[in-house]
Amino acid sequence: DVANQSPHKSRVWVNHGKALHELKHYPEAIADFSRAIALNPNWPTPYVNRGIACLAAGDDKRALDDFNFVLARKPNHLRARFYRSDIFLKQGQLQLAENDIQYILSIDSTDATAWYQAGRIALQQHRPDLALSAFETAITCNPNYVEALTNVAILYSRQDSVRKALAFFERALKLAPDNPDIYDNRGMVFYQISDFQKAMNDFQTALSMDSSSVSARLHRGMTFAGLKQYQNALADFSHIIQHSPQNTRVYFQRALVYTKQKQYRKAIDDLNRAILLSPQYTKAYINRGLNHANRNDWKQALADYNTAISLDSTQYTAYMNRAIAHYYLGNIQASWQDVHYLQKHGKPVYPALISRLQLASNNRNQYNE
Repeated sequence: DVANQSPHKSRVWVNHGKALHELKHYPEAIADFSRAIALNPNWPTPYVNRGIACLAAGDDKRALDDFNFVLARKPNHLRARFYRSDIFLKQGQLQLAENDIQYILSIDSTDATAWYQAGRIALQQHRPDLALSAFETAITCNPNYVEALTNVAILYSRQDSVRKALAFFERALKLAPDNPDIYDNRGMVFYQISDFQKAMNDFQTALSMDSSSVSARLHRGMTFAGLKQYQNALADFSHIIQHSPQNTRVYFQRALVYTKQKQYRKAIDDLNRAILLSPQYTKAYINRGLNHANRNDWKQALADYNTAISLDSTQYTAYMNRAIAHYYLGNIQASWQDVHYLQKHGKPVYPALISRLQLASNNRNQYNE
């Protein structure tokens, strides 16, 4: 053992710790870096390496202590500053994370990794345009940056710039043809434009590379549903639930299939689970309300639409559905209020509902006369 042959050499312990880190033996690596620190407490390198090993071992607090120690003595230590920004990002301290990255870029504006991190921070800040710019700058600095290419593709897909998105996915796949996540993400672009066969090909490829991918299996199930292959869709969703019972989205997606099959009670049961896992899941309330309506349970439907609107007043579908529920419950004035609200905001209203409301209002006026 080289380290035992040279127990007093700090650099030897650092190198030995790095080797252990590469083998993912994090506790042993941390111990070696600590030995190096004991021998040379003013040398920043073992602190930084120990912090990185602590991060890998899930001990963010100890990692942050090491990075803070280094940066208090050597503010220009960019590696320590980068990893500290990563901790801040995980903690949701976005301004602190951004400060560290901006410091790095003020010293080296060609640091592709720092630009990529800036993009990640911007996404968490809900600033997609800034994120796109940062990722594109990362690609300018390093044209082979697969993660940046993938994120640019995803952001373009969210802007409905399908051609640009697919072009960036193609570049990423040329560099990383064995990366299942890229196929999964590209498949969602095809799914969004209803090219279900191409979407299916990508999800199948992703699952052939990683059969444990929950995301790819969920998306394949959604694509089966798009192709009206409902039993295959249910098989994928049920497989995920068996192995990941806390996955909110899969209950929602399985409920959509049950609704298509007119199995409204099963759909409601799945939406109950989705809401239990995620009480702020607005669309789950809307869809549960729809299934109650399909069972002519208008009171329960109305309650769900009210909850959805209280959570997100921009969910215009909930207003439309609530107007219908009010109509069937005989709340004609309340139904009109929702219709007028939709019209005020330029949203479409079912002509049949307006006709029925006009008829009901005329009948009521005649009765009052």
